[in-house]
Amino acid sequence: MKLLLENWRRFLNEAVQTEIYKISRDLHRIIFDAFKNEALPNFNKGKRHHQFVAKEKDKPIKNNIPNPYDIESIFVNFEWVLISPSKYKEFLDYNDGIPWEAKAQYRPPEGSISGPVLMFVYKFAVPTKNFDFKQYLEQFNHDLMERLAHELTHAKQQYEGRISDTESEINNLNNISGLKKYFLNSPLDEKEAFIRGMYYRARREKKDLQEIIKHYFHSIFNKAIANMREEFKSGDLQIDDVKQRREELLSTILLIIKEYQTEAKNMYS
Repeated sequence: MKLLLENWRRFLNEAVQTEIYKISRDLHRIIFDAFKNEALPNFNKGKRHHQFVAKEKDKPIKNNIPNPYDIESIFVNFEWVLISPSKYKEFLDYNDGIPWEAKAQYRPPEGSISGPVLMFVYKFAVPTKNFDFKQYLEQFNHDLMERLAHELTHAKQQYEGRISDTESEINNLNNISGLKKYFLNSPLDEKEAFIRGMYYRARREKKDLQEIIKHYFHSIFNKAIANMREEFKSGDLQIDDVKQRREELLSTILLIIKEYQTEAKNMYS
């Protein structure tokens, strides 16, 4: 009986994976093409903003991509910010070698909005007007796929009635209780969404999912520590406070990693 239940759970996981994977893959294809063929040429012409609308209200998703979760709109914004070469290096060091900040947002139906709205914002830091982005295309490719799968998972959760109409995000990496709430106890099931996105990324990069989970949260830890250093330099934190918060942060990150790795095994054993 136990084996039968395990096989049935694996079958359900594969079915969900197939549906979301196909939509993620097809959306990824049209957004990535828009980035290469529209956004980058516009940047090279001196423009600093480009918007791609993958789905408008009351219209199908472009290329007639299926919309089983009744998503109302999908917007993708690309922005470029010129910074000095020295600031660019600092940005790369802080941001794990990636020259952009990205924010993906899921907005639940409310008021006149009948279905979920998905928004993706990429802000690229560039040191020169003629910056060649081709060296980062592969990393951007993987990042985009991960974020699409994440937000589509929230749309599916909403469609199935498994989440409340509550937005969820983390604004302060140094807020220990906020980190726990966001990653472990969010009204949106962030654990499922993060793991699915990371899984698709792992498939594309041919890397181990457990290592990708570990790397992601290690990166969050390092950013939070960098923020603490700045607070210490400005006098907002004392050395004893830094030490205590560092230990609390490390304990929290290790707990999150353990829970995510365990759940990843359940989802993709």
